[in-house]
Amino acid sequence: AMQVKLNCSDKTLVNFTDTSIVDIEHTWDFGDGTTDNTKNPSHVYASPGTYTIHLYTENKTCKDTASKTIHVINEQGTMSLPGSAFCRETSIDVDITGVNIDNIRNTRWNFGDGTLITVNGDTKASHVYTITGKYKVSAVMTDLNNCQYFYTWPDSVNIYGPTANYVSSQPDICSGYS
Repeated sequence: AMQVKLNCSDKTLVNFTDTSIVDIEHTWDFGDGTTDNTKNPSHVYASPGTYTIHLYTENKTCKDTASKTIHVINEQGTMSLPGSAFCRETSIDVDITGVNIDNIRNTRWNFGDGTLITVNGDTKASHVYTITGKYKVSAVMTDLNNCQYFYTWPDSVNIYGPTANYVSSQPDICSGYS
């Protein structure tokens, strides 16, 4: 039997633990053409992907094999906004581009105006600002291994729009008319 621990700070590093009882020999096949004979190895995968791990154990009388499929995920991506200046009441589409969407559990967007939007299985969201001002946009993307990726738009998003505020120079001109 085996345990597999994926590492969110170094996403291509995987730690393996042989939980077999009374094994004398063990051989790990990491599914990428490399093997190891230590009891509890660590392995760095050259690239993200799906790998089937095999642990071959043997003692004086028995042999056994344990197998497990793992998904090594390292989605970096780039935050994408169509600009930094928008009119109030305009729908703004945001995204994390350059990722394999099949590896994404969810993305949580913070639009800086109190609006938080979580999209499951995707990276895209839309938002409409209703108040003029400057806002910081950020996102946290979580992959299927529960590793998180943090993004912040480098500039403030500026929302512009007129505010109607009319005062007549002749306030009594329409008195008596309705």
